[in-house]
Amino acid sequence: MLVDGQSNNALVRPRREALTTNLASCHQQLAFPDAIVRADQQEADFWLSQKHMDAAPQEAKHSFQGAMASLNPYVLAGKMKSPTAKAPMGL
Repeated sequence: MLVDGQSNNALVRPRREALTTNLASCHQQLAFPDAIVRADQQEADFWLSQKHMDAAPQEAKHSFQGAMASLNPYVLAGKMKSPTAKAPMGL
């Protein structure tokens, strides 16, 4: 994941592991309230899915929970976009 302090954008690169690291506080608040988080739509659909978490082995559930806790506040605030959405140069 890349966070660009000047443009307040975060880019989450596609991979088969948890998408996030502390983008939201333990109180479901935005850690970076001015940021736009950019994540691959297929990855977001996978990691933010309750259905996929329920079907995952017990040892993998924490990865889903971490992604949901970190990203859902941004989803609810309308601050999560796909990388194909217009991004500043260099992201």
